[in-house]
Amino acid sequence: IIKALGVENSGEFGWAVHLANGADFNTFTNCHFTANITSTSTNYAGFVASNSPTGASIAGVAANNLTIDNCTITGGYYGIIIQGPTIFSGDDPAVNNVITNNVVKDFRFYGIYARGQNNSVISGNELSRPDREEVTTSYAIYLTQNMTGTEVTKNRISEFAGNVQASSTAVGIYTTGIDATLGEELLIANNLIHGFQGMNGIQRGMAMFTTNNTRVYHNTILLDDVDHTGSSLIQGIYHSGNGLTIDIRNNIVSVLSNSTGAKHCLYFTQTAANIPDLISDHNVLYMGATVGTNNLVRWAGDDFATLADWQLAAEGAYDQNSVEDDPLFINPLAGDLTPSSGIANDMGADLLAFVPDDFFGVARTTTPDPGAIEFDPPDCPQPGALAATEITATSAHLGWTSGGDETLWNLEWGLESFEQGTGTLIEGVTVNPYPLEGLQPLTSYAFYVQADCGSKDLSPWVGPLVFTTLPSCPAPTDLAATDITANSAMLEWMAGGEETMWNVLWGEAGFDPGTEGTLVEGLLVDSYELVGLTQNTAYDFYVQANCGDELSTWAGPVTFTTLCDAFELPFAENFDGTSVDCWMLESNWIIGTSYTPPSSLSGPPNAYFNWSPSQNDYSFSLTSPLLDATSFANVKMDYILFLNSYSSATIEYLSVEYKTMDAAEWTLLEQFSNDELGSGNEEFIRADQPLAGVDGNMFQVRFRAHGANSYNLNGWGLDDILITGEEVASYTVDFIVQDEDLLPIATAVVTLGDITNAPGDYVFENVESGIYAWTVTAEGYMPADGSVEVVDEDVTVTVTLTEDIPGALSGNYTIDSTLPTGGINFNNFTDFADAANEFGLAGPVVVDVVAGTGPYNEQVMLNELAGSSEVNILTINGNGETLEFLSTESTARYTF
Repeated sequence: IIKALGVENSGEFGWAVHLANGADFNTFTNCHFTANITSTSTNYAGFVASNSPTGASIAGVAANNLTIDNCTITGGYYGIIIQGPTIFSGDDPAVNNVITNNVVKDFRFYGIYARGQNNSVISGNELSRPDREEVTTSYAIYLTQNMTGTEVTKNRISEFAGNVQASSTAVGIYTTGIDATLGEELLIANNLIHGFQGMNGIQRGMAMFTTNNTRVYHNTILLDDVDHTGSSLIQGIYHSGNGLTIDIRNNIVSVLSNSTGAKHCLYFTQTAANIPDLISDHNVLYMGATVGTNNLVRWAGDDFATLADWQLAAEGAYDQNSVEDDPLFINPLAGDLTPSSGIANDMGADLLAFVPDDFFGVARTTTPDPGAIEFDPPDCPQPGALAATEITATSAHLGWTSGGDETLWNLEWGLESFEQGTGTLIEGVTVNPYPLEGLQPLTSYAFYVQADCGSKDLSPWVGPLVFTTLPSCPAPTDLAATDITANSAMLEWMAGGEETMWNVLWGEAGFDPGTEGTLVEGLLVDSYELVGLTQNTAYDFYVQANCGDELSTWAGPVTFTTLCDAFELPFAENFDGTSVDCWMLESNWIIGTSYTPPSSLSGPPNAYFNWSPSQNDYSFSLTSPLLDATSFANVKMDYILFLNSYSSATIEYLSVEYKTMDAAEWTLLEQFSNDELGSGNEEFIRADQPLAGVDGNMFQVRFRAHGANSYNLNGWGLDDILITGEEVASYTVDFIVQDEDLLPIATAVVTLGDITNAPGDYVFENVESGIYAWTVTAEGYMPADGSVEVVDEDVTVTVTLTEDIPGALSGNYTIDSTLPTGGINFNNFTDFADAANEFGLAGPVVVDVVAGTGPYNEQVMLNELAGSSEVNILTINGNGETLEFLSTESTARYTF
C-alpha cells in the first residue's frame, strides 16, 4: 500500500509509475502522479501497467488486484493505462483492477486506457483537460478486448479543451473490439459526459466499435459546444460494426453543439441483422442544435428527424418508450446536469438489479429517472436553451425555451462579468425572444432568465448566456480562395454588414500585415482575382470593410497554395524527387519509409496512409499535381499498392480516382478494401489502367483512404506511379479579326469547336486535325461564323465583321397573332412595320405570317427602309393569310 506519495517524471521518457510482470495486489491512495503536460510524445504517462519497459501500449497482463483510489494524475500521453491481453492471444485477462475516485487531468490523448480487464471497476473518476495549452484528439475513457464483469460507472468527463481551441475529435467513452461473457456484460452506467467546448472536430459522447455484450444505462451526455466552428459530425451515442447484446436504456442525450455538419443523438451504422440483440428504449433524446443538418437518429444509412419518425420506422422494436424532450439541465455551464423536465421524470425502465443508485449515491426506484442523476422536477421549471440571435452592433434578440406552460418571464442582463442580482432587471416579459436595444458595439454581455408561473411561484434563474455585439463596421466573413491555378487565384468573401467597398491585403504566407503585403483599395465587388503568382507557393490574404467613415478590422489571414505548373506526360512518381512537393497530402497521408510495397522497384521512400491518429468516418486523399494530357490520347496508369491490415472488424477502403480539370466529380478507377483480410497483408500491382475521358485534357489523380475506423488498418503503401499516353499531333489556329475598313478589332470573342477563348485571344493551340466550326462576336458588329479544316499545318483564319446598326432587322421573323411582340415575333403587321420603318435593315429579312393565325385587321404602311439593298431584301411570306382593313377616309384608302 502506497499512500500520499508525490511522483513526478519530466525526463525525456517519463512514466511516473510503471507496474510490470505480475505486479499484483498493490494499492495507491491519495497520491499525486505527474508527467509532462506539454509533450505530444507517447513517451509520457502518469500511471502505466505494461510488461514492456518502452511501450505503454504493448498488450499483456502486467497487474491484477490493483487499486488506484483518490489520486491525482496529471499530464502524459496517457493518464492511466492498464494493459491486458488481446482476445486473440489466448491469455487470461487481468482481473479485479480498481480505478476509483481519481482526478485524471491534462492528458494528451487517453485519460484512462484499459485493455482486457475482467471484474474490474472504473468509477467515480473526474477526467478533464483544463490547463493543457495544446490539445488534440481525446478518448477520455478507452476500453478494448475482454471486459467480462467490468463496470465503468459514475465518472465525470468534462473540459476536453479548457480555454484553447482545436479541430480534433473528442469522445467521452470509446469502446472497440469489446467482448464479454453473456450474463456478465460490460456495464457503462451513471456517467456524466459534457464540456466539449473548443473541440471543433468530431464529437461523440460514446463511440462503440464492434462491441459485444455491453449494457449502457443511465448515462447523461451533453454535447454542448454551441460555438463549434467546424463542419464535423456530432453524435451522442455512436455504434458501428457487428455486435451481440447491446442494451441502451435510461440515458439522456442532448445535442447542442452547432457544427455545420450532420448531428444525431443516436447513430447506428448497421442493421438489425448485424446487431440482433440491440435494445434501445426509455431514453431522453433532444436535438437542440440550431445550424447544420440535424436528425434525432440514424439507422443503417437512413436519417430520422423526429422520435415519431424513428418509432414508426422501427416498427415497435426500438425506443417506443423513449421521449423527445429538452431535459432542462439546472446549470450545465457550472457542471450541474440535474434535469428539471417534468416529462422526463420517472420514465425510466426498472434497472435496479444493475444500477441501484445514481451518480451521487441516491437510491433509484422501480420507476427511475433517466440519466445519471435522480431528480424531482420543480413546480415551476426553469427555462432552457438560452440563445442570442439577430445580433447587431447595438441590439440582440434574447431567446429561450419554456420549461413548462408559463407565458411570463423575468430577464436580467448586463456586462459579461456581472453577478446575477446586480444587473438590469426586466420583469413581466411576455415576448420570446425579447428584443434588447441600446447596446454598445463590440461588447460582451450576459443574460439570465427566470420563469414566472404565477402565484409568486418563480423558477430558479438560468444562465448566463454570453454574447458579443458586432462592431459598428463589422469585418467581412467567409474568406476563401477559389479557382487556384499555378499563377492565379480568385479571392472571395461575404460582407460583414451593409458595406459595399473593401480593401484586400495579400502577400506570401507569414507576412506581417502591419508592415508588409500588397494593398488593393476601393474594391466594389466581393471578389478579387490575383494574377502573376508563383507556382507552388503559399500566400495569405486579408480583407477589410470600408464603411465610409470607418474601417473594419482586417479579417484573415486565409492561406492558400498555388498549384505546381502542370506536368507533361509521361509522368513518373517514385516519391523521391522534387515533384513530391506538388502532391497534396491530407491528414494521415505521409511520404516516408513505412508500408513500402514489396514489389516496388524504386523502394522507399514511398507514400503511405497510417492508421494513427485513429480516425472515424474519415476520408483523406493523396492528390497528384495537375497533369497535362492536352496532346495525348490513350492515357493509362501503373502503380503498386500495398495493404497491411490489422483487423476486418470494420471495412476500410482505398479508392483510386481521377478527374479532368473542368469536371465537378471524381471518377472511380478501382476500389480496394480489407474485407475478409483480417490481420494480414496484400499487394495490388496494376498496369495500363485506362483513364477514360482524360485524353486531350488537364487532369489529376488521387488515392482516397476512407472508412469507419482507421484503427483497423495498419496502413496503405503506394509507390511506382507511371502515367503515359500516345502523343497526338496538334497545330495552331490563329484568327485575324478586322472591320470593313480592314482595321483590327481587339476585343472580339472567338469560339473554335467547343473552346471559347477570352476576349482578344485569337490563338488556339494544340488543335488536332479535323474540321471545326467557328464563331466570332464583338460588341457593335454583326456576328460571323464558318468552319476551318486543320490538316497537317498551322492555319490562319481572317474574319471581317460588319458594323451592327442598333435595332436594325436581319434574319428570320414571324407574324403570329397568338404570341406577343418580342424576340423574333411580331403580334401583328403594324408592330413589324413600325420596327422596320424606325430601324431599317441590317441584312436580308424574311417574315413568315404563321398559317392559321389572324385575322389581321390593319392599315399598314412601309416607308423607305434604311439599309435596304440588292442584298438586304425584305421578303414577306403571307402563307395564305389575309390582311384586311375597312377604310373610312378618302385620303387613306389603302390596306397595305
